[in-house]
Amino acid sequence: MLTYGTKHIVNVQNFSFSPASITNVQVGDTIRWVWVSGTHTTTSSSIPAGASTWDSPITSSVTSYEYRVMNAGVYNYVCTPHAAGGMVGSFTAAAGPSLNVTPSNQNVAATGGNTTFVVTSNSNWTASSNQTWCTVTPSGNGNGSITATYIANPMTTVRIATITVTVAGLSPMIVTVTQAAATATLSVSPANRDVDAIAGSTTFTVTSNSNWTASSNQTWCTVTPSGTGNGTITATYSENTSLEARMASISVTVAGIPVQMVTVNQGGAALILEIDPMNQMVSYEAGSAEFAIV
Repeated sequence: MLTYGTKHIVNVQNFSFSPASITNVQVGDTIRWVWVSGTHTTTSSSIPAGASTWDSPITSSVTSYEYRVMNAGVYNYVCTPHAAGGMVGSFTAAAGPSLNVTPSNQNVAATGGNTTFVVTSNSNWTASSNQTWCTVTPSGNGNGSITATYIANPMTTVRIATITVTVAGLSPMIVTVTQAAATATLSVSPANRDVDAIAGSTTFTVTSNSNWTASSNQTWCTVTPSGTGNGTITATYSENTSLEARMASISVTVAGIPVQMVTVNQGGAALILEIDPMNQMVSYEAGSAEFAIV
């Protein structure tokens, strides 16, 4: 990545370039020649391989010229009419910091693992991740690689870790790890709860990585309506006044997978027989007595 850097000013006058030599140029900088007096040129004479040549008048009509430095090395230039008189100049360009990271994104599975990014640079660099589930090679020098290590994704949504790679003097480069969602899971236990006829409540354990809902098919048994991830369903039941046992079916649902069924079996009411009073005193004469049976 090439940055736009410093602009260096060279004054052009009779019969010199000022400054005649610049040594603190970096690739990405710009050299600007500015007319002060006379009629002159700025013309490249010897330059690094691959660099572009230039030849521009610097006069009262053409008062400036700019050249962007794209290659490292020593650049020599002259004023063509006055070169024999020593009107020459030079600048030395060093390669500025560079950084490139590829690819821009790595798609990975929901299971844990690692992936790599290729770093192309001529400098020291650092890397950091914005997610604790994804850790990265913290630093390096020059060309290298970043290993991103990620843990399994327990949830049913895609997640993204942003990795920031930094070289001093350059804008950071951003790459990402996109981790697939986990397959939805659901388990409810135990399969059944046996309870007494008297009113009360019981619980079922939900193990899941998703949003879930629960419903009962009986009005005498109500349940926790919903939850997220691991949790508990509380089933609250009223008294069973009938002698017959009864059963409530509880349906637990996660989108995209089969419904899980559990049950609450409630015993019937106990048999009751009471006679009141326990004894009746009667006379010796024939007659009758009453007892109440409950």
